Amino acid sequence: MELKLNNFPPYAIHLCSTGFTLIKKSQSSDNHICENYKSASLSSLDRECGIFFGEATDNEEIHILTNATPPVLVPKEIFQKPASQYLSLQYDLADNETIFEDTIADYIAIYPFSISKLTQIQRTIQHPVFHHTAAFLYTELTSFQTECQHKMLLWLDNDTADFVFLYENQLRLINRFLFTTQDDILYYVLNILLQHRIHTKNCAVLLAGEIENKEKTLGFLKKYLPHAQDAASALNSQITNHGSL
Repeated sequence: MELKLNNFPPYAIHLCSTGFTLIKKSQSSDNHICENYKSASLSSLDRECGIFFGEATDNEEIHILTNATPPVLVPKEIFQKPASQYLSLQYDLADNETIFEDTIADYIAIYPFSISKLTQIQRTIQHPVFHHTAAFLYTELTSFQTECQHKMLLWLDNDTADFVFLYENQLRLINRFLFTTQDDILYYVLNILLQHRIHTKNCAVLLAGEIENKEKTLGFLKKYLPHAQDAASALNSQITNHGSL
């Protein structure tokens, strides 16, 4: 599959909740080529990367995108090492987890990562560069042009929804909520807008991820959120679909 991606590295691996996706820049166009291994285990990464990336596996930086947990955001001006002091306020860190840092807008994004997964990746990729997926979603959302003052991107995966919320194009929230029905999704979105005193007509809501009956869900949300739309179409990029990212 070839996709048009904005501000995306030449080589990347996205670690999905089940399986992974390999991504590389096409040599014949400005697009990226994506191969999804939705049911694959991480133990097969070495073989698949060797086939997909070739010599780049050993010679090039390959960016690793992960979102096992929402990041903890700390303003740059107050951030101090060690990062664990911030993360421990929200998560019970296990001995088998390491801590990564990323930069999103004016924040340092801190998140845990499994040491066993890290070891498997380092055995395969000689020059891995780790990012939280929210950093990419934030970049995509800021580049999305809309007449609305505010923007939100929802990424659904099974029973979880990760979201990035921009207030007047400035990062305000990155978080996650659990849902069972489309009513739950609507409740959480409306609650966020209510907390920030935003009318539904003033916020664009982009829907992405693994969604059963996407058109039905979008139709339902549009009754209450007039600027709800499919993220893949809005961003001209299907990378935000679970099968790709």
